Amino acid sequence: MKKSTKIIAAGAMCALLAATSFAASSLINIAVDPSIKILVNGEEFKPKDVNGNDVMVFTYNGTTYAPLRALAEAYGLEVGYDSERKMATVGEYYDNSSYNESGYYEESDWEEEFAPIVYSGSGDSVIDIDPPEDCMWVLYVSGNDGSDYFGVQGYAADNSTTELFVNTTKPYSGVTFDPSFKTTQLEISATGDWYVEIRSIYSCDVIETSDTYYGSGDNVVLMYIGAQTAEINGNDDGAYFGVKSYGDSEDLLVNTTEPYSGTVKLKYDPEVLRITAEGDWNVTLNWN
Repeated sequence: MKKSTKIIAAGAMCALLAATSFAASSLINIAVDPSIKILVNGEEFKPKDVNGNDVMVFTYNGTTYAPLRALAEAYGLEVGYDSERKMATVGEYYDNSSYNESGYYEESDWEEEFAPIVYSGSGDSVIDIDPPEDCMWVLYVSGNDGSDYFGVQGYAADNSTTELFVNTTKPYSGVTFDPSFKTTQLEISATGDWYVEIRSIYSCDVIETSDTYYGSGDNVVLMYIGAQTAEINGNDDGAYFGVKSYGDSEDLLVNTTEPYSGTVKLKYDPEVLRITAEGDWNVTLNWN
């Protein structure tokens, strides 16, 4: 998942600038007005460079510029600079050795794994779950061998519902997902044995560039940033078939009870696909 931080202070745009600015490959002289002030959380903030020297804030063409490092560090954020790619970074940053020129993250980024946390039981149950703090995770659930009703409802710490993870009368085995990561309790409705694992989201498969990924049943898969469309096929038996993407926002790509074959646009830079299905399906990502 992408991890980024945006800083906006009183409408000012931060930039790594000195008293000159480049435009059309030529230097422009800029008059610096030392009377401009910055307030951070209601208190006056005087930016300084890495050597502790005062750095002035200035306005040019209606935009106020302040030093990125000083302002970011005022918010407790780390600042770095990738000289090879000429890119400033704020907050958490994936090592550029794993970031290729196409803008996709390599698999070496997806290392935030933890050992699965296992819960098991039989019949109706309410269990508290404890995913590792600040980790993204999925649920693997299995049960209902006797084809009775099997449901798994999630609840947040404030007792509000999160996700209905499982809702079936058929034997079940699948991977499902709470995009809010707020679930702390599961209400399990079952006749017979059931099994639940909390897994790191980085344990999920990754759809490679232009490859077709084949799956069956409920699943969560990861994808590289930058795909423009997805060819999706599935639901030959006419059960419910849903596909959601998660990135800067959530998007419902497929929602049908009919056999499905189509191409959908990927919006909001998705990095996770959640598939809800009873049978086989496949997804092909396209970058054109």
